[in-house]
Amino acid sequence: MAENIGKEFAYGFGCPSIHAEVNALLYRSRDVLGTTLYVTHSPCADCSKVISASGVTRIVMLQMPEPHRPDPIPYLESCGIEVFIL
Repeated sequence: MAENIGKEFAYGFGCPSIHAEVNALLYRSRDVLGTTLYVTHSPCADCSKVISASGVTRIVMLQMPEPHRPDPIPYLESCGIEVFIL
């Protein structure tokens, strides 16, 4: 089955898994309005949409977006989310 999944499916356009960013937001213990989300890799397109709707106002990433993925930074910034890359 995995050999039939294209990049668009696997990297942010209908990915079958729940990524760490969304999982963290689903199982939070308090309101995240105005908080910072720390991630090791840049979020995919689907996670970026969930993050933008969550109330998070800042994301700190350890790495730049990978070249084969859509760059989430312009979208996140257009939603008023500050993006910092270490």
